[in-house]
Amino acid sequence: DERFDEVVSRVISSGHIKDWKAREVLDELQQKPSPAAAPGATAAGKVILFGEHAVVYGRHALALPVADAVRASATPSEGFTSLVIPAWGVAERFDIGNPDGIGVAIALILQQLGVRPGNFSFTVESRLPRAMGLGSSAAIAVALTRAIAAVLHLDIDDERVNAIAFECEKLAHGTPSGVDNTVSTFARPMLFCNDGGLQIETLDLVGSPPIVIACSAEAGFTGTEVAGVRARYERAPARYEALFEEIDHLSLAGAELLQAGNYEELGLAMNICHGLLNAIGVSTPELERMVALARQAGAAGAKLTGAGGGGSVVAMCPGNVDDVQNAFAESGYRTVAIR
Repeated sequence: DERFDEVVSRVISSGHIKDWKAREVLDELQQKPSPAAAPGATAAGKVILFGEHAVVYGRHALALPVADAVRASATPSEGFTSLVIPAWGVAERFDIGNPDGIGVAIALILQQLGVRPGNFSFTVESRLPRAMGLGSSAAIAVALTRAIAAVLHLDIDDERVNAIAFECEKLAHGTPSGVDNTVSTFARPMLFCNDGGLQIETLDLVGSPPIVIACSAEAGFTGTEVAGVRARYERAPARYEALFEEIDHLSLAGAELLQAGNYEELGLAMNICHGLLNAIGVSTPELERMVALARQAGAAGAKLTGAGGGGSVVAMCPGNVDDVQNAFAESGYRTVAIR
């Protein structure tokens, strides 16, 4: 039923997790049209083609948006703040004055917007799986920020949304690069660099790249992987600087290939980048199997995407998207459409 998410959200907010309360809420909703999500309360996911981890050290990253991946709605409520994400099996409520978990991020968003703490009922629709290297935490932060601003009639531009989402990303990941929240906010293909100052070059593409994104069975945790790379970097800085320089060259060359629509060469560059990411220690046996599966199915190139340690792979598949997608499906892997 299209009203199910709203019923669950309102029941949780009420504090009465009972059948009678659900029937009462449903009866109320059936007397009026279902409210639409807050205008503009959407956000993109992201898939990184080049630059993972090197971007944390001032190099470039090349990323594409996963369009309209998250939508959030917000309505004022009484007693508690609630959050429902049906696709993730999340249904939580918390005291916004003493939050925990994701409630801390929501409280931070309210603070950053200059809003006195108040209770809301949030529903988030996501086609991004959790902890798969596709920018789900940043996308939710962006969508929630926009939903709160919309319901409170606050005038907020994308630069401010991006800055707030970046603060939320610090809560989630410690020392994020900023690429996730930036792609999520602006929803444009971009070459990103933050070397003492944010540099964004949005890219005009000749068409939608023929890519397949597939999710592994292992969650990838950005904070853990970033910290692991940092520890290894500190033991051998010259070696890691050399690896990051090679990744940076691939990111810059990849941007030119992407804009030219040269997907065969782009795929070959992705293969090289995956080898470098393996060298810095963020691949896993399952990710290696998935990359090999994509190449065997005809992909021009494939690599892990995101922080690694689990998560997802991205394959460049000129002329055979369906073959690669079917190969992943037959092996039990979920795929995510870029748009």
